[in-house]
Amino acid sequence: IELSVVENSIVGTVVGSVDYVQGYSYSFQEPNSLFELSTSGTLRTLDSIDRESIPESLVRLFVVGTPPTTLDSQVTFSVVITVLDVNDNRPDFQVDDNKEIIAFQEDAREGRTKSIITASDPDGGNNGTVSYRIASGNEKGMFGLDFTGLPLILYLVKRGSEGFDREKLDYYELVVSACDGGVPPLCTELTVGVNILDVNDNTPAFDLSDYTTQVNESAPVGSSVFRAEATDEDIGLNGEVSYRLEDESNQFKIDENTGVIETVTSPLACSRRCGRSSNKCSPNSCFIKIVASDKGLNALSGRAYLYIEVLDENDHDPIISFSKDNADITTASVDESADLQTVVFTVTVTDEDSGANGETSLRIIKGNEEGYFFHLSIPQYDINEIQVQKALDRETINKFNLTFEAVDHGSPQRTS
Repeated sequence: IELSVVENSIVGTVVGSVDYVQGYSYSFQEPNSLFELSTSGTLRTLDSIDRESIPESLVRLFVVGTPPTTLDSQVTFSVVITVLDVNDNRPDFQVDDNKEIIAFQEDAREGRTKSIITASDPDGGNNGTVSYRIASGNEKGMFGLDFTGLPLILYLVKRGSEGFDREKLDYYELVVSACDGGVPPLCTELTVGVNILDVNDNTPAFDLSDYTTQVNESAPVGSSVFRAEATDEDIGLNGEVSYRLEDESNQFKIDENTGVIETVTSPLACSRRCGRSSNKCSPNSCFIKIVASDKGLNALSGRAYLYIEVLDENDHDPIISFSKDNADITTASVDESADLQTVVFTVTVTDEDSGANGETSLRIIKGNEEGYFFHLSIPQYDINEIQVQKALDRETINKFNLTFEAVDHGSPQRTS
């Protein structure tokens, strides 16, 4: 006998009956907890039956019909009861908190896939058939779902200008809805967190392309001159920056980790070699290229330029030299009949300092008390002429010992 009953039916639901023979009483051959059988052959449920807990959704029972007298034969026959499915189970992802985390590389190409957990539904037929969709979190259309096979596949739809940029968004949260084919359908949601893994696609960058600073020429070795700072929007080693210098003068070094630039020689001496922007530097500037590199597998580098103006200190005395007819001299002669304004000799004053420290003034401080000679400064030629200012008389004075003083314009002044 084949019968059926809908799962979850209330206790006492009549499933069917066996063919009743007058006088016979009916019972199960073995005890049964799901059904009861009246002596008249009516079969009822003893409990609410869960189809998913029964193998193959079938219950096979053996019924014994006992005759009223020993003259009649006992009969035994089987009853097969099919438990009909009800859509009473939602799809189940069987993961804690219904959440799964996956990751894509930032430069993942279109069509790149990641498998995610698949939901199961123990119901039968269409009630146990599961379909999927991305319910939310995919507003930009970045992802697609393929559930034609197992496992469930999440794939990348868009890339390039529409693809991932971890520096702008490093995490997506998708809600995947799994619905069975019941009427009405039952659904469960899985939250899929998508981490975007960094790719070294950003170059270390300085705030400016050109920097300027100053340092005293006599700064001791190890003096801090400047601190370079570049940033990299990547993370991990891709975002860690180290520094190096390209310095032809070999007078500076940089800490590869902190970017602090220090002197390695003293005194400093830079000439005007300012490379790409000579109008940015003074005649005593050093030009240094700072290179910032990340520590990614394929390292990227950014550059900035530092102009270091070496500030002069008044550490040189003026030097006085004498010449006549382009020859250096220590003594000079002049005819006593020389006309006024005759040039006796020239005086040159040099000072290795720069700016006001290297500008000088010259005067005769001794030996010309009676004003026989005149000092004429000619700035355009950086010379001073000593001219006859008063008629000479050898018989009165045949020798002059002139003392000159040169003073620079630094503070404090230096004198020769």
